[in-house]
Amino acid sequence: MIAEVEVDQRDLRKLVTTLNREADGKELRRDLVDNLKAAVEPAAQAARASILSMSVSGLVRAVPPLRAAVAAAVKVAVRTSGQRAGVFVIAGKTSMPRGFADAPRRLNARRGWRHPVFGSDVWERQLGKPGWFDDTLDRARPAALRAAQDAMDAMADRIEQRTK
Repeated sequence: MIAEVEVDQRDLRKLVTTLNREADGKELRRDLVDNLKAAVEPAAQAARASILSMSVSGLVRAVPPLRAAVAAAVKVAVRTSGQRAGVFVIAGKTSMPRGFADAPRRLNARRGWRHPVFGSDVWERQLGKPGWFDDTLDRARPAALRAAQDAMDAMADRIEQRTK
């Protein structure tokens, strides 16, 4: 016994064509990642601006400038699979000047960090700009969340439109 269900053949062909075109999802994934990065980029830009506005004291200006190196290390990353899928603003440790790999974290720390004074056994505590990263991103989080949700909704609409 066979039961036949009639469907609109044009709609079915269009759906199958769309599925074949998007079978591996590379184009959709690339566009989704680009849209999510663009949605969260203003938050990263605010963090970069915050560290660049940190005041510099003392007579000696270090080369290369630490603030610029930390600002350049602020990136937006997107993971689309796994348990930690999401959009992240990261202040990387790589390529920090003068071997100061923890510069982004130390400059953000409320208690600062200790280091020896060059040429002596004296240690001093130094403060960067406490909260330059955390506080800035906390303020930017609601807008970034809305923008990321809008990017995901736009992708869902795109998928829906391609199947019509």
